[in-house]
Order: sequence, then structure tokens, then C-alpha cells
Amino acid sequence: MFNLVAKKLPLAVMERFNRFILKDYQRTLKFVTTADPDLFHVIGAKKAVQTFHHAEKNVPAYHSFCLKNNVNPKAIKREDDFNKNVPITEKTNYIKKYSLKDRCLNGRFPPHGNIDESGGTSGTPSNWIRSVQENEILLQLAKFEFEYVYNISRRNVIVLSAWSNGPWAIGIKFCQLMQNYALVKSTGTSIQNIEETLQTFGTEQEYILAGYPPFLKKFLDETKLDLKKYKIHLLTGGEGISLEWKAYFQKQLRKDAIIISSYGASDIDIGIGFETPFAQIIREACQKNNALRKELFGEVPTIPMLFQYNPLLHYITQIYNREEAKNEFLITLCDTNVASPKVRYNLHDEGSIFTYKEMQKILEEYAPKIL
Repeated sequence: MFNLVAKKLPLAVMERFNRFILKDYQRTLKFVTTADPDLFHVIGAKKAVQTFHHAEKNVPAYHSFCLKNNVNPKAIKREDDFNKNVPITEKTNYIKKYSLKDRCLNGRFPPHGNIDESGGTSGTPSNWIRSVQENEILLQLAKFEFEYVYNISRRNVIVLSAWSNGPWAIGIKFCQLMQNYALVKSTGTSIQNIEETLQTFGTEQEYILAGYPPFLKKFLDETKLDLKKYKIHLLTGGEGISLEWKAYFQKQLRKDAIIISSYGASDIDIGIGFETPFAQIIREACQKNNALRKELFGEVPTIPMLFQYNPLLHYITQIYNREEAKNEFLITLCDTNVASPKVRYNLHDEGSIFTYKEMQKILEEYAPKIL
């Protein structure tokens, strides 16, 4: 019943509903654990369609892009219209073709916000601009995820940000987010700084050490401290980690250490996907269950990362890249406060999408004990 009502709600109402839910952890938890999983997709699809119209009308570059690709905005009414007739955007055909200002709402930079930079694998780094308002929804989402995974409000936690410092999105944004619900210190990639911080605040304190996998391994291998004396949890991202990698880290830390990964991209935001306990259980089951592993990932040498995401904020669909023979996914960031909207944006990251019910059905057949 509510699914039908959601299809008729205007975008502004759905965004207020989304923000209302995310403001309180217990309210969010109750909603995500009791609501029909299809409801998230219904609302997300509706928001994606309305986000398209919002961008086409208010973003000069996207309006021009749609004209160039012969898109009739009036014909985009439903999810099927959106997926069949709205062209894919990516760096080559959109980001590099239009100026940063023209890719912003009303052709203007937001008065308040931040600019970060992604590494220039093609030779020239890209700049990404974000408004204060869009950071607020990311803050609420991240707060729920950290509470859900780390139970952060009930722990005496100091977060150590060991991401690379500089203009890149993750180092700056991570500290901005975490300071709202935890003590955070930016140590950068200094092993000495991390060691001195641990010694200063002592063994009674709990810590979440966050950084890229190579640096975290370097720290654990080279530190002179006995890390088992400290209550350290890990957060990583930026590249995949194997289950063997995780097991190696677990041996260096206390048995109750929580080790998770996250998925993000400078093009979109740093909080696209999160490795929830449920995702970890499924991934670990694939290590022993070849049938489940093949059903989820196909024939792969290592078990890929598995994340859960919020369809109310990120509408994600899967496509097949014939040239490179791999599955990729398209992301629409469903928030009208976004300074530089992305509609059906292809990061060219390899991956597949399962709805919650699709995953349930697979687990019922191949690994019923998980449920």
C-alpha cells in the first residue's frame, strides 16, 4: 500500500521524509529493519526520475547534454523511461566536456561548501564541488552507519584519520564528518604520530584507525607497539581487501576488533556503500560455499567486496560493458541539494547489484543458515 503512495509523492516530500528518518538512529534502525525492502527501491526510483528533471531544468551543462542527445524531458515519467531513455554520463562525455560552473545548479558555485580533488589517472586531476547542504545528508547517513557497525555512541572512541592529507576527498571529508559524533585526530600517514597518539591517550581508550589498506598493513607490520594492549578497530576503503588480508589484520589486533571496509568515489561521495555485518557474513560464507560464491560472483579468483547502500540516496543500476566484458553500475545521487548533480553516472568500477529480496532468495537456496 505504502509503495503505491510513495510513487505519487513529490520529490520535496520524499526528501523531507528521508531527512526525518535519518535524524534519529533508533528511528532509522526501526524503519530499515521493518519496512518492505521494495519500498526503498520504489522511493529511490521516484527520486531518480525527479532528480533527472531537476538537473535538466536547473543545470546548464546537463540541459545542454540532454539537448545534444535528443532527450525529451516530458517523455521521462517513470523508472523504465529513465533507464531506457536517459543517456549515461561519465568523465569523457560530460565532466570533461562542460565547465565546473556549468555543471553546478543555475550555473553558479554554491556560496558555502568545499572543493576536493581526485587523483589524475588520466594526467589531470578533477575538482569536485559540494554544498554544505549536501554534506548534511551524508553526515546523517554516516552517523547511522558508524552507530550500526561500531556502536560508537556507547564506546569511548577516538578516531584516527590516517588517510592521505591534501586536497583529496576522503581525508578532508572524513574528519569533517567524524568530528560531529566522535573525537577525531588527523594523523595522516605518520606511523610515529599514530604511535604517540596511542601512547598519549592510553589503553583504556578505544580507537578506530582509518586509512587505505596498504598503509594500515605498513603500520601493523612496522609499529613497535604491542597493539593487543590497545582497543583498536579498523576502517578502510579505496581498494578491495581479501578475506586473507582481514584475517592477517585480525591476528595483529584483539579478538574483538571490528574491521570493515567502505565504498566511495570523489565523483559522487565517500559514503556510497558500507560493509555491514550482514555483508561480511555473506562474504565469509562464500569462502566455504562454492555454489553460493559462483551464484553471486561467477568464476572469480578472489571473493569480491560486498557492500550495502541506501537506495533513498543512491539510485544504482547495473549495465554490461561489452568492450571490457564486465558489469558496471550507474549511480544517480538523489538529493536536490547536490551542487553538481550526477545522473546515471558511470564510474566504470566493476560490480553487480542485488536487491535485498534478490539476495534473500539466493541465500534461501544456497545458504539458508545465514538467514
